[in-house]
Amino acid sequence: MRFGYAGVAHPHATGWANAVRNTGGEIVALFDPVRSRAEQHSAKVGGEVVDLLTDLDRFDLDAVIVDPRCGEMRELALGVLSLNLPILLEKPGGMTADELEGIDAEAQRRGIPTQLGYFLRYAQPVCDARQAISFGELGEITLVRCHAAMPHRAWEPDLMGRWFGDPTNITSIFQEDACHVVDIMISLLGMPYEVTAMRIQGNFDPSPGEDAIATIWNYDTHLATIDFTAHEANPWIETWNVEVFGTTGTLRFGLAPAWAEHYTPSTGWQRGGEHATGPGDGFANDFSAQDLYDITVRGLVDAIERGIPAPANTSYGLQVFRAVEAIAKAADTKSTVTLGGAAPAQPSHIVPPGKC
Repeated sequence: MRFGYAGVAHPHATGWANAVRNTGGEIVALFDPVRSRAEQHSAKVGGEVVDLLTDLDRFDLDAVIVDPRCGEMRELALGVLSLNLPILLEKPGGMTADELEGIDAEAQRRGIPTQLGYFLRYAQPVCDARQAISFGELGEITLVRCHAAMPHRAWEPDLMGRWFGDPTNITSIFQEDACHVVDIMISLLGMPYEVTAMRIQGNFDPSPGEDAIATIWNYDTHLATIDFTAHEANPWIETWNVEVFGTTGTLRFGLAPAWAEHYTPSTGWQRGGEHATGPGDGFANDFSAQDLYDITVRGLVDAIERGIPAPANTSYGLQVFRAVEAIAKAADTKSTVTLGGAAPAQPSHIVPPGKC
């Protein structure tokens, strides 16, 4: 497949180019509002740099990766959709959920496939957890806990520090980074009925949005929590983990490296993955998510070639963004924010058996 770029400023831009190559595609053309950014990226991934977004229409493209600064997302995405080209849109999809809503509405109006860049949802332990919940292996879910953090190395200026430390670029660190785990939790449990949250600010610089935040999600029959800190000593995301508690089983897992532990009264604890003892033992950063980028790109390719809706299209991504903003509103107003209709009694319907 022939891919183009509309915006290349995001730290994930190289990962997406590698994924295109790994899935048999090529980068053909690149546009960025700042031409020098496109030129630098082209030197790494190939493709011709163009002066105007509409110039992408000259290259017989199959899809476009929209990966700019957050404030440029809406304009570039709508511009690409006006060319009737499918898009892989960087998460969370803009500066606000309303911006993503406009992108999604245009994509639906034109019948154009879309995919959000939520690649961590494809980590094997997340897929296994979806299966366990779907098959009822844990009984009735009672509580789910999730921890995530901005890792220490990510603050290095040449890695991601400039991106996350710029309040003109991102709304909050939680919105920009922890949207990954909001996606994972929604993919496991569905949308909550209501959320509440609390955050602290002002102890670190830079720390746009929050130093730490915690949120409780109400599903009527069970609760879920996410806690997130913008400053953690661990070098990468090896402390990110999820624990699922049910009446007949317990499941806990991490993403980087991939590990999982599953308990039932009849089997006891069963362990698996790259690192069986779980987080917190000083495991060093040797994690690459490239295979997860590849899966994400294949999802868009399948949507284009086979008409299968991408697992995390803009309609789904809008749900994630609404939840992220509801958490921020709950923290700012010190109140409970309702997210719509009654929650499902249990999340077993969310993922059909055999699907990741």
